[in-house]
Amino acid sequence: MKNCNSHLQEVKLFREMKPELRYDGSMPFDTWQKKARAKLLKASLLYSYDKNEEAEAIFLEAQNSKLDLLSNALKDNILKSDRAMAMGDYRTVEAYCIKALEQSFPKLDNLNKLILHFKLGEVYKKLGERDRAIENYRYCAENGGETAIRYEASVAMENLLKA
Repeated sequence: MKNCNSHLQEVKLFREMKPELRYDGSMPFDTWQKKARAKLLKASLLYSYDKNEEAEAIFLEAQNSKLDLLSNALKDNILKSDRAMAMGDYRTVEAYCIKALEQSFPKLDNLNKLILHFKLGEVYKKLGERDRAIENYRYCAENGGETAIRYEASVAMENLLKA
């Protein structure tokens, strides 16, 4: 547990940050954290719609805020997936997805597996690794049930098989 002096030092350092980024006590701290998470989620969505400049500004603002453990985990997730994909850092996305698929705890549900395999298909398509892309799209087509991911993967796989 932190002592009072180290906590006061953290508060002092935090208050020296840019005024628009620091916690000013005008709202409860948990509300402050929810706003930071909302910004991170908005940035993630904007990256997925190729609105990279707007996403980057929001992401950096949220990243520079004082984040709790959950918000930090969300930031790292976006950094290694959505942001990396938008910036063309496909090998980072590949490593992130493979690591997530291999993790034993917490166990992934079927939807998260589909999302990761679909993302790997997209990565391999961008890298020109046709067979690996087809393999991941096929996983989604065979295990996707009645989801939009199944449909999108089937279409992407057909297009790759025609090429």
